Amino acid sequence: MNPVFAFDITCPFAYLASTQLDGVSARTGATFQWAPVLLGGLFQAAGTPQNLPGTLSPAKARHTALDALRYAELYGVPLVWHPRHPVRSLLQMRVLTALSSDGVLTEAGVRAARALYEAHWVRSASTDEPAVLAGVLSGLGLDASALLAAAESDEVKRTLRSNTDAAAARGAFGVPTFFFTGADGGERRIYGQDRLERLERALSGASSGVTWKGESSPAPGARCEFYFDFSSPFAYLGSEQIEAAAEGAELIWRPMLLGGLFRAIGQVDVPLVTFGPSKQRWMMEDLTTAAEELGAPFRWPSRFPMRTLLPLRLVLAAPEAERSALIHRIFRAYWAEDRDIASESVLRELLGEDAAPYFEAAASPEVKAALQASTEAAAAAGVFGAPSAVIDGQVIWGQDRMRLVRRALAKRGA
Repeated sequence: MNPVFAFDITCPFAYLASTQLDGVSARTGATFQWAPVLLGGLFQAAGTPQNLPGTLSPAKARHTALDALRYAELYGVPLVWHPRHPVRSLLQMRVLTALSSDGVLTEAGVRAARALYEAHWVRSASTDEPAVLAGVLSGLGLDASALLAAAESDEVKRTLRSNTDAAAARGAFGVPTFFFTGADGGERRIYGQDRLERLERALSGASSGVTWKGESSPAPGARCEFYFDFSSPFAYLGSEQIEAAAEGAELIWRPMLLGGLFRAIGQVDVPLVTFGPSKQRWMMEDLTTAAEELGAPFRWPSRFPMRTLLPLRLVLAAPEAERSALIHRIFRAYWAEDRDIASESVLRELLGEDAAPYFEAAASPEVKAALQASTEAAAAAGVFGAPSAVIDGQVIWGQDRMRLVRRALAKRGA
């Protein structure tokens, strides 16, 4: 089995993935084929802004950089955020294409790609400058002059463009993207270095599962604030995991109005609708697979987006001891049962016979103010999406970051 690793050296997450491929190969017997593509070309095909980092809110941009550094620490590899990120990678990727055959790198090409990753993401070298690039190539014993000349040839330019177009046609909208053959013989794709465990399970034929075994227990006094809104499928899947990830620590459920948060930080109300078709298809595949891994029922609701003001207020109206169970009931009602959780009758059914006091409290000025305050606190903490765990001032975003949540709780005060 020879999975394809579509990459561009300008992406930190593709760099991180590249550092783990040898380990995955050793454990699965798979041999990765490195396929050079232009990230800018994938963005163009997917309708993504070329300077994607420049379109992010300040909070999300900070988180993206920290997220890469957290994974570098997890993997035990060096990473220095390049001061000129994003750096143009056209010349470097053309040189690598000149070291390829049938769309994948030769052995020399893989060595060159690894060296370029190290130069860019460890030493912050300006590999987009021909002299610097030539130095990296010469250091490997390669003919730098010949490769730089080849990079300007029409053949290499056409090949790189063709490789990029082919990856886009197969569903790639960013890097790293992995293509491999599934158990049924059909082609599969996995996007992101944060899905390497899933890729490894698929390559080895192991059963799926999500675990934080091997991570340390939370430090004394560890505290996790979990910000969520019922309107997010990612928050639903996060809610199915956070209690296990935060076991041994104080867990505080923080309902917030995601739309209010987005308005506060100047973000589109429903980011999902801004995704291109390839990314939307991948998102649905990813959500479905993640739910299967968790053993959590999931289906896309017929009503989306959902107005969640009332159910969020009801959570705050409930006693602390009852909130967790109520949150799970409401999440599943929407994301597993396709029920209208904006409906008072549905919510009354979920609350049971003694629902009246909850609705009375939810309508009070105190509860209304509490939800507004929680939303404002999320923005002040640097939260920009759901779900987000806040631990000692750190924001960890995403239902797929529970291992990082566990690590942050263990490192408290360290």
